[in-house]
Amino acid sequence: MKVSIIGAGVVGKATGMGLHKYGHDVLFYDVDEQKLKILAEQGYRVTETLKSARGFDIHMICVPSLLVDGKFDIIPLEAAITELSEVLVQQDAYQAVVVRSTLLPFTTERKVIPLLQNCCPLRLGRDYGICYNPEFLREAYALEDFLQPPAIVIGEVDERSGNMLAELYAPFQSPQFRTTLGNAEAIKCFSNVYNATKVSFFNMLYLIAQRSGLDHEIISQALSKCSLGIRNAEYYTRGGWAFGGECLPKDLAASITFIKEQGIDPKLFETVAKINEEMKKIPLTSSHMGQLCSL
Repeated sequence: MKVSIIGAGVVGKATGMGLHKYGHDVLFYDVDEQKLKILAEQGYRVTETLKSARGFDIHMICVPSLLVDGKFDIIPLEAAITELSEVLVQQDAYQAVVVRSTLLPFTTERKVIPLLQNCCPLRLGRDYGICYNPEFLREAYALEDFLQPPAIVIGEVDERSGNMLAELYAPFQSPQFRTTLGNAEAIKCFSNVYNATKVSFFNMLYLIAQRSGLDHEIISQALSKCSLGIRNAEYYTRGGWAFGGECLPKDLAASITFIKEQGIDPKLFETVAKINEEMKKIPLTSSHMGQLCSL
């Protein structure tokens, strides 16, 4: 396929290079001429004007999402969408617009699509489609991670654009999750929130160990092998019910007391307990009971 990459930063560069390795016709575009110069020197096709992407099948937007006052500033994305709209109208064939920038749930549906529809007279679903395709790349290993993804998430407005993206990624032989735009955006954001929470959990253990004389290293290493929620990635991932039984509530409550005795604020663990109390107020459905029985 012919794929334009809009934004040649870490994500765009890895995406374009990876697709090029699989034989796709890739064209890089960025407002930073230095990035394009480096890519051109490496033998990749680049352009200083997005108009060169006329006739391409898929346009992948990989511009950065900046944090301003606790919210994503999508001005770079809006600028890319506005410029891309001028390209879309100059060809008759169906095209897929794919957003890979990190966004909060419903941003594509509520902001990106209305902007594109306002700028572009073409009809969504008939002349072009929109997908949200999040990345899960480490900056230092971006190309390696792109070529060997644990999974591929495709949020789609229409089936046709989703099929195009699924075909693009078919050689990767990774599991594909096709869903709504909002779900795909949430998967990306909450994946990083989970990672941040995990870091804070083990930092909490570190503080406790430092204060009480425990060995943080051996505790953390053993937890990675012993804790059911760590060694079995899918365990405890079914939301909608409170944890119970003998061990979890008892050990959590006692640990909170122990942490307080060390002079440390147990707010992370207290929040865990608070959320569980809230979940107890939610009636269990038959599907929840089935999940419980399967654990």
